[in-house]
Amino acid sequence: MEEKKKNNVGLIVLVVILLLTCIGMGTFIFVNRDKIMTKESTTISETEKNKTNSNTEKEIKQDTEKDTKQSTEKATDGNTSLKYCEGTYTYNDNIPVGDGELHKQVRTLKNDGTFSGSRNDTTKDEGTYIIKDDTIIFIHHPETYGGPDNASYTSTSYYISSDCSYMSYEYRKNDGTPVKIKLTK
Repeated sequence: MEEKKKNNVGLIVLVVILLLTCIGMGTFIFVNRDKIMTKESTTISETEKNKTNSNTEKEIKQDTEKDTKQSTEKATDGNTSLKYCEGTYTYNDNIPVGDGELHKQVRTLKNDGTFSGSRNDTTKDEGTYIIKDDTIIFIHHPETYGGPDNASYTSTSYYISSDCSYMSYEYRKNDGTPVKIKLTK
């Protein structure tokens, strides 16, 4: 009979230890759930961000190559031709630079589809451009627009006249006021 009591006491002690261990682990997880979830979600979001940036870069490159290829094919078929403009386009409102607003912009387009430019004589950018209908799309190299941490290409688009005499777009000042920027040759 005493052996049965010793076995029962041993089982009861084991069950109590296991129960306390489960309660302790549950409490630890409950108290530290924010830290545990944040680490996992940070790791996941960084991985997703890298995948997204990589996919975006590939998609932009593929779209650009596809548009160029299609335009070239159409040009050789005689249906339509690639449109390139050449010249230096400027915008200058003759207000001194220094308040953080855009006062001067220059874009130099070349006939081979490349461009270079600057804003307020402080930022320099270069890259390629595509003209489709009445829209010119600038594809900037990251080294000159935003730095290497950005995606490979940052695109902006402007309206361009059919005779390539000017291009324009809407710019918002720091206070939110819209201004139409017109760059002329």
